[in-house]
Amino acid sequence: LFGVTFWRGLFHRRCRLTPFPVKMPVDCRNATDTCWDQFLLDVVSHPDSHRCLTCPNDDVELWTQSTSPWFLLGQQDCVWPIDEEDLRVCSENTGPGYHHCSKIVTFMEKNISRTCGSNYD
Repeated sequence: LFGVTFWRGLFHRRCRLTPFPVKMPVDCRNATDTCWDQFLLDVVSHPDSHRCLTCPNDDVELWTQSTSPWFLLGQQDCVWPIDEEDLRVCSENTGPGYHHCSKIVTFMEKNISRTCGSNYD
């Protein structure tokens, strides 16, 4: 608890397949479901149509934890897909750190940009 509070999720940052969390489908809830790959392909192809919240992920200039829409709106049924091919801790492209998610990768035969993010941003 102290580490997550002190480091603010920095060690939970991973390369994500979408620029923001996306809504979980009602009929495909688990990565082991046969529909999961199709869900991920649709999400990386059209992330805006699956966006969990319409607000930015993290507005550090205006929000505190208690004023963040993620806090105010309560628990959301969302997922932020991780690039399973790259599980290293990442740094924001403008921040310190060695590993960044900025390069284009091929995911299910589709070229996508990844985002470095944490569930605890």
